[in-house]
Amino acid sequence: MHLKHVCILLCASAILNGCSSRRTNTASDPYELLNSTWQYSDSDNDRRYNITFARKGKLKSTHPNDVTPDNDTWEQNGQNVRFYFNNKYATYEGKFYGPDSIKGSAGNKQTSWSFLMVRIR
Repeated sequence: MHLKHVCILLCASAILNGCSSRRTNTASDPYELLNSTWQYSDSDNDRRYNITFARKGKLKSTHPNDVTPDNDTWEQNGQNVRFYFNNKYATYEGKFYGPDSIKGSAGNKQTSWSFLMVRIR
């Protein structure tokens, strides 16, 4: 083998090994809400429904009483989440208890309740 070929192989090996040692963990944040769907239940009602945390802070829900779905929003700060239904008529504040469950309390001008959400996707 010519010296030129040996140099090329050594350089290529060094480059490849250097790149592989610099790889970072690409696993997503287990507490990331964006594009996730959760099953919601609360102490006020036996009804269960799904909530999806969509892009740009939009919230999508299968709640049968959500009369203004276009103005439901959400925000997240670390493991804390806050979301709103019906133009902020009802406010929900929750916290992650593990990557697949959120517990919290909610309320409106008339009453308050506790809730639990479990990640379904």
